[in-house]
Amino acid sequence: MRLLADSGYLLYFRESNLMARRFDPDSLELYGQEEILAAGVATSWFNGMAGISVSQSGTLAYTIDSYWRGQLRLYDRRGTLLKAFEPSGYYTNPSLSPDGSLVAVDKSDSMGELPDIFTFNLSRPGDYSRVTSFEGDDSNSLWSPDGEFLLFSRLRESARDLFRKNISGTEEVEPLHESGDDKYVSDCSRDGKLVLFTVRTKNPNPYDLWVMNLSDENKAEPYLNNMAFNEWWGQFSPDGKWVAYESNEAGREDIYVQSFPEPGNKQKISKKGGTQPKWIGGEIFYLAPDNKIMAVPVETSPNLVVGDPVELFGVQLFDRTRNNYDVTSDGRRFLVVGPAENRVASPIVVLNNWKSLLKK
Repeated sequence: MRLLADSGYLLYFRESNLMARRFDPDSLELYGQEEILAAGVATSWFNGMAGISVSQSGTLAYTIDSYWRGQLRLYDRRGTLLKAFEPSGYYTNPSLSPDGSLVAVDKSDSMGELPDIFTFNLSRPGDYSRVTSFEGDDSNSLWSPDGEFLLFSRLRESARDLFRKNISGTEEVEPLHESGDDKYVSDCSRDGKLVLFTVRTKNPNPYDLWVMNLSDENKAEPYLNNMAFNEWWGQFSPDGKWVAYESNEAGREDIYVQSFPEPGNKQKISKKGGTQPKWIGGEIFYLAPDNKIMAVPVETSPNLVVGDPVELFGVQLFDRTRNNYDVTSDGRRFLVVGPAENRVASPIVVLNNWKSLLKK
């Protein structure tokens, strides 16, 4: 994330450090030496957002990244906290293994550092294993239906490509699909042959849904790619004949269900907005705008029949910009990444005349 202040400097981030370097807006050239203006600033490795603000009068305010720590928490359908897992950390995108014994998460050592993928054993606190080690960004993992592989995105150069890793072996990661656009896996068909993933294009509404056939040389093709709005977070129905997904077609994020593999038969199932659908058995779960977990009963045979959304319970989320919950295969427990209970709230640091801290 870069921030241009009207001050003759360009401010930008490297890991969790706020850097400053002289900048000529006429020639668009940098000159002089870069300097660390502030260390330990809270920044997100996913979208570049940072806890910082700069005024035209020369005041700089920022938050410290030690505050932004998440914790894995397990709830039942009534919202009763069953367990809070330690240690807390910089986690996002929890993905439960098919048998519910492990959870894969994106983990980094600090908010500004790029993540790798780890697995946690939910029955043995503190027992976790590193799945990937990469200088760049390995994230957004998804279990294969047999529990043997993790599919994930790897940021190389300028785009996130799709890879697969056997979690029980020592084999190298296997590339699945590469292109010039970012890609994020969201679901596998129950037979493990098809993968739904989101492609981030360069269009004004950049998110499209694609499908990849692992049994046909990883052939990938668009499923929903309407340039007028976004479609993402795709989830297969158990019988593979429908897909639930998130879209801003109606001017806000809502959850829809559409026929598969041929789209066309479509129905909106959220009433007041929704994100991050999960299709488990005969229910679709999603997050309402007020962070309530909703459940919608759905029948797909012989015809699609959708019930009314039912509120289950509200949650606190670590970071709503990413997937931050998952549901067990029986639909009875919910694993959520919430703010850590033992986090220490840091005060906002305010610097007046921040340019005076730099070398002349």
